Amino acid sequence: MTQHDALDKLVEDRAKLPKFCPSWCTSGPAGHAEAMLEGCDLESASMHLSADIGGQQDEIRNYVTGEVVRPGKGGWRVQLRQQVRPGHRLDVPLLGVECHIRESATPTAYVRTELNLTTSEARKLAAQLLHLADAEDLRRYDTL
Repeated sequence: MTQHDALDKLVEDRAKLPKFCPSWCTSGPAGHAEAMLEGCDLESASMHLSADIGGQQDEIRNYVTGEVVRPGKGGWRVQLRQQVRPGHRLDVPLLGVECHIRESATPTAYVRTELNLTTSEARKLAAQLLHLADAEDLRRYDTL
């Protein structure tokens, strides 16, 4: 591919980028174009992304024995994503949940997993997590 062909393809692909974004997309049309200029392919540059929200897992130790109950240095990141297909057709928005957990045997190795949820699946998971956390907290306080 000649340099002229590459430039023609870039101009052609830029015309396929989203012209409008959902209110939660942090890129905006200019950000999508900038992503392409930085080397992203059309599919990656077209994806609508929200700001990501995350947290870190702290190490938990038994306060009496000092034994590590759960190693720290893990965490999670949540981000809303929506892929744009040719013809500006939008896929279903998905909540991407990424988790990384430190391997106990190797302190510098992490296990990473990603879960893509629809908004209704995310609500169900959130409700189930809240229910279980509340049930455990209430059980704990009932014994005081």
